[in-house]
Parts: sequence; C-alpha cells; structure tokens
Amino acid sequence: MLKSNRTKSPDSLSGKIFDLLWISLQVKNLLHETSARSLRDQNMLEGFPAVAIQPVQWGDQDLFGHVNNTVYFRWYETSRVEYWYKSGLQDLMAPRGLGPILASVTCDYKKQIRYPDTIKVAAKISKMGHSSVTLEHAVFSESQQTIAATGKSVIVLFNYEKQHPVPIEGDIRDTFLKFDPFE
Repeated sequence: MLKSNRTKSPDSLSGKIFDLLWISLQVKNLLHETSARSLRDQNMLEGFPAVAIQPVQWGDQDLFGHVNNTVYFRWYETSRVEYWYKSGLQDLMAPRGLGPILASVTCDYKKQIRYPDTIKVAAKISKMGHSSVTLEHAVFSESQQTIAATGKSVIVLFNYEKQHPVPIEGDIRDTFLKFDPFE
C-alpha cells in the first residue's frame, strides 16, 4: 500500500489533496518504471518473433539454490513450441504428417536464475538449411533485467509417417520467412 510521510491531519481538505497528489505521483513513477522496464525487455529481445513468459518454479532449483541447468532446455522447448504455433507452421504441417524434430541443442549460461523470478524465453531463426533450421534462444530474467542464458536448437523438418527428413520448401519456407525474415 502507498503511504505518505506527511504530518497534516487526513481530515483537512489540503491533507486530502496532498494525499491525492502524492498517490498520483507514485502511480506516475510506477508507470514510468514499468514502461522503462518494458522498453529494456523489448530492446534485449528485439528481433525475436516468438517470446514465451513464464514464472520460475520453486522446483526448478537444485541443491545450490539456482535453477538447474536442465531446466533451460525445457524453456527452449517452450519457445520452440511458441514459435511453431505463433508462426502458423503447426497448422500448416500437421495435416501433411510433417513436424519438427530436435537434432541438437546447446546452452550458454550467463547468470544464475533463482526463485522467485519470471523469465521471457525467446526464439528466432539464425540459419535455414535444406531440411533444418537453427533457432537462437535467449532467456531474459525479469528480476535481473538481463539475458541470463543463450542457446541454439537445430530443428529438422521431419515426415513422421515415412520417418525421414524432408526439405523446407514452398509454402513452409514462405511461412518461416514471413514470420521470421532473418535473411
């Protein structure tokens, strides 16, 4: 709750006006702070078309009191799923029996993340090959206001009915490039 340190009686008109002015100033400062934080987030995650927001769970931590290294890979998975659905690729490929399959994933840890925190995990294409895409990931910590980890996932376009990779071409390539024009 917002509290002022004034000494005037709250019953006086000038005291009530002072309270209203003080509260409006605090709200203005809070909105400015939130807006500045949002701009910082946007700048750090600029160019990432898929961003998932989620709270850090107590159970994500390990014996050392920070998020366990394996959790980041789940977060990357969340950003890949966000990318797939938000881009429209899932709806385009599922009827054809096509989908993504993970070939490799890496993580570079920059800062420890602890509970409580909220993270933004983002994904964007950094490279597109014949049948694969490389997605870059970034994990933004709200409490630290910085990128806490970066990584890459290599995703292969896979025909699940025939059990083999397929080329990224035609409307699938166009959908990737429309959603995430990395080239």
